[in-house]
Amino acid sequence: MTIEINAGKFNDIDEGAIRNTIQQTLEHLREFAIMEEKVKVILSVALVSENEIARLNKQYRQNDKSTDVLSFCYRNGDVLEGEIILAPEVIEKNSQEDKIEFQEELKKNIIHSILHIIGYEHSDEMFGLQKKILDKVKNLKNRELK
Repeated sequence: MTIEINAGKFNDIDEGAIRNTIQQTLEHLREFAIMEEKVKVILSVALVSENEIARLNKQYRQNDKSTDVLSFCYRNGDVLEGEIILAPEVIEKNSQEDKIEFQEELKKNIIHSILHIIGYEHSDEMFGLQKKILDKVKNLKNRELK
């Protein structure tokens, strides 16, 4: 597994905790027999401003507004390459609206993104799996995400 993280101006967010959330999510997907062990995963994670994610959302999804996360997948046989673009400013706003900790909202977005990368579309099945993984991951004693 290869994980590359570009935090940009968001250097107060713990890259190790992002990496740990990704690793734990992939382990659970393998544990649940959703992802085969032989699949090699290469992920790039970028933290961008609200303005930048709005620009990317318009460019790639023709949706003229900001969002919390965008996911892109490139699969070639047993190699799964993906890009996760996170907007910490939007994630912070969402965590405040939902009255949950920033760390939990960030973990939820990372898990959500990985599920899209492996092929899930929004559905009850996807959101159920997201919650199941989040419940396992958020209880881990790892470093803070912010």
